[in-house]
Amino acid sequence: MSDHRSTPEIATRPGISALVVTWNNEATLAECLGALRRELPPDSEVLTFDNDSADESPRIAESCGTRVHVNDSNIGFAAGMNRLASEARGEVLVLVNPDVFVQKGAIASLLSHVPPGNRRKIVGGLLYGSNNEPEPTSARPFPTASGLALWLLTHRRKRWAVPRTAKKVQAISGAFFATTRELWSELGGFDEGYRHSGEDLDLCWRAERGGASVWFEPAARATHLGGASVRQAPLEIDALRLSGALRLVRKREGAAAAALLRSVLLLRTLIVLVLDALRVHRLSDPRRRRARALARLAVLGERDARLQLPVEPQRLA
Repeated sequence: MSDHRSTPEIATRPGISALVVTWNNEATLAECLGALRRELPPDSEVLTFDNDSADESPRIAESCGTRVHVNDSNIGFAAGMNRLASEARGEVLVLVNPDVFVQKGAIASLLSHVPPGNRRKIVGGLLYGSNNEPEPTSARPFPTASGLALWLLTHRRKRWAVPRTAKKVQAISGAFFATTRELWSELGGFDEGYRHSGEDLDLCWRAERGGASVWFEPAARATHLGGASVRQAPLEIDALRLSGALRLVRKREGAAAAALLRSVLLLRTLIVLVLDALRVHRLSDPRRRRARALARLAVLGERDARLQLPVEPQRLA
């Protein structure tokens, strides 16, 4: 943990705060924090917010020398990050998922985009999945109601190429990015209405609307196992995730676009449930609960009171 590496470029920068939100991440957390410590300058701080984990995540975070806040409930990624950012002392914030392992030089590459005097910028890195392939979400366009509706009906996802050079993009992944405290405060941090996913896209959209820039830096590389927390949640979590997409569509494209997307979602889930009831295509109990949760979301919208973050891990992959 004491193997810090630095460069003259980083050493002259303002203080850096690395922020990590956890929920039952004992399998990946030590490696995540160890990689961060190796790449951050010695005077940086690492803060961890634990969403009431049932495992050893808080103890691991503390043993890695981070400032740990253990919450008494699961308030989600966006809210947890907002709490950490309010406590952070650094002028530059580096947000990292607990299943992301930054590679050598990754932090320096991110910080090269936020020199003193350039305060209105978000910059994301290039994430590699467990298959060693670049993740398209590293640099992506905003999802649209029409694109999401097509995916619901056909399961065909929109495809795009991940840039090979640093460039401005519409959005980056919230799993690994940097911004300045000044811009974070100006934007008010993450919108906590996104209880599970979508908050990163929303942050980029609001930054762009406010005249700030969003950049992608492929030299800032990290391995991302992906879904380390999601795999422990019940399948109903998919409804909570999709509620974030509905919220983003409503904010960007309006209520009519969100209503159209909800109609398509209702059609799709009703077909699945009818086929299950007729014993044409039987669902397992977890998938039946998932379909019912999606149907409720389609009828009630993102404010469905039954959409809740999981309390205890329920299934492991």
